[in-house]
Amino acid sequence: MSQVSLKHGLTALIVTLVLVGCSSPNDQSHFNSDIGKHVDNWLPAGHMTAANTDLTTCADCHGADYSGGVSGVSCTSCHLGRPTSVHPANWTPVYSTHGSYVSSNGTSPCSNQYCHGTSLTGVPDSGPSCTACHLGSPTSVHPAGWNPIVSTHGPYVKANTTSPCANQYCHGVTLTGVTNSGPSCTSCHIGGITSGHPSSWVPVYSTHGPYVNTSPTGTTGCANQSCHGAALTGVPDSGPSCTLCHLGGPTTIHPSNWSPIYSTHGPYVNTSPTRTTACANQYCHGAFLTGVPDSGPSCTSCHMGGVTNIHPAGWLGDACSNHGTFVLTSPSGTSGCANAYCHGTNLGGVPQSGPSCTKCHPTIPTSPSCGTCHGIPPTGTAYPNIAGKHAKHMALYGVTCAACHKRSCDQHMNGTADVIFDAVYNAKTGTGSFNATAKTCSEISCHGGPRTQTLAQGQQIPPQSDPAQTPDWYTGSITVSDKNQCKSCHIYGTTEYNSYLSGKHYKHVVEDGRACDICHDTIKLSDRSTHFAGLATSVISAGTASATTWSWLNYNGTTCTYAACHSGETRTWW
Repeated sequence: MSQVSLKHGLTALIVTLVLVGCSSPNDQSHFNSDIGKHVDNWLPAGHMTAANTDLTTCADCHGADYSGGVSGVSCTSCHLGRPTSVHPANWTPVYSTHGSYVSSNGTSPCSNQYCHGTSLTGVPDSGPSCTACHLGSPTSVHPAGWNPIVSTHGPYVKANTTSPCANQYCHGVTLTGVTNSGPSCTSCHIGGITSGHPSSWVPVYSTHGPYVNTSPTGTTGCANQSCHGAALTGVPDSGPSCTLCHLGGPTTIHPSNWSPIYSTHGPYVNTSPTRTTACANQYCHGAFLTGVPDSGPSCTSCHMGGVTNIHPAGWLGDACSNHGTFVLTSPSGTSGCANAYCHGTNLGGVPQSGPSCTKCHPTIPTSPSCGTCHGIPPTGTAYPNIAGKHAKHMALYGVTCAACHKRSCDQHMNGTADVIFDAVYNAKTGTGSFNATAKTCSEISCHGGPRTQTLAQGQQIPPQSDPAQTPDWYTGSITVSDKNQCKSCHIYGTTEYNSYLSGKHYKHVVEDGRACDICHDTIKLSDRSTHFAGLATSVISAGTASATTWSWLNYNGTTCTYAACHSGETRTWW
């Protein structure tokens, strides 16, 4: 027999055997012996039913090991690693392979009526839905409400612990993750590629501070719906709010009204039954209140000797003797003390924070306590102890600090050389004032007020030295014994309280051009208890003026006798 005839004979035999072997009645197989194949609609549900009912009936055609047999069709030809199969040969174990496959190819090859359904909801007795393993199925640990995971996995773990998660198929036996399946806990929480938290995040109280401070984006990495909320108010059962630890949360000692801290922490410490006990621990301000790095600061960081603190390290326990020296030697005086957080912008104090100056210093400028910050009178060359003309004025009869500084200490000590005159020194024409730029005074009764005047009976005054206002406080001067300087303060007319208009002044000074020292003793003019006795009064009394005349005038308040002028005759002044 030729080789061709033999080949054809074997082929016919095989076909006959196939028909015979596959033609025995089998209700489960739905095999049509007439045409030698399965009936219509055999796939996908039909063959699954048969396989589940009696898989051995398939072995006659598909081989004892289901690798193809006489039919040439193996199970894997559709299910795994064949040209007609979506699943690659290494699909087992599926939990570590299907993830990468879907990531690379998408779900399009899975989405059809034969495999996993057009919407991936599964095909009965064929490919399962995605959620069959991932969400809400009998074989899935994840409940149906698992999405969004950021707000559900937390309660689940709290209620069930992590035992259902810890296995080789899901998240790994030690929760370090399974490749291409369940991620590790740290992939979201600490040190993972998708995690904002670095691997050194524990303990959080000493690490999250530097992270936020050094991050180029600040808290941007924390502020989203999956972590701590878009406004950092927290995500339920996920990332907590900032205030949970910092302000008003169950785990924080700080009440919700802790801001601004400078006016709240004082009352808290003062009224707390345990005082600072709640503050003193390793997580907050340190066991000895010396601070915790990148967490709660030390008490001294604000109160004493800290970088942000104006008080030097030796301030505690001896403030009464230290703060005066500090103010006197500070280039800016009290400017470091005068703000809304410490002692108030005008040093009037901040409730529950820095006290006002008047807490210790009386409000009366004549008090000896004024000498705490400067001499009485000031005698130096630097603020606040600048001498100026303080000594000359304080030597005047009846003049005190209050003559020019009519205000309380907390106002006076605001870093500015404020001058507010006592009303009794106001000029007749207006209220006294000080020009801080020119360092001069105006509208002051003792200096003759403004240099305008009203003349008696339309009379004219000859030209005279008539400065617009007082001399410079630092460099100017008035020499009382100099007859040419009398008109620096006194001017003829009715404008001011100390104008000269009485008796025969017009006759002697204006008409005859007599100098003041013809009648007034320059030595007596220098006597402050005589010449300046009435500075705080509106009108210079006749007695005060007459007390400054030369003794040889024999002036008695009404008449005078002076041989050189009136040939020894007694003349009436009035």
